[in-house]
Amino acid sequence: MQEEIITFPLDNSTFLRVLSNSFREFLESGTSRSTAKLKPLHGAIARDLAERLGSDYVVFSQGYKEGKEVKIKGRYIDKAVDITVKKREYCRCRFIG
Repeated sequence: MQEEIITFPLDNSTFLRVLSNSFREFLESGTSRSTAKLKPLHGAIARDLAERLGSDYVVFSQGYKEGKEVKIKGRYIDKAVDITVKKREYCRCRFIG
């Protein structure tokens, strides 16, 4: 199975190619515990969101730009979030890594 070419913005058929790439990573990793399988999926969703929302927003995700998740302060514990969208003027993020 070879990697599918992805174009943006995502449409239904392109999103199926993203899923195919993610599934390929899963098969190649040999384990369901690897986060590598999620990078093509989360990265494509994050990029699509960033392009659709424009420069007023910042999108964070593994597989997109810096490739970092953001830790969000919770009531009891902080939570690492797979895809985070923040309005640029309010963006004060703590990266996990």
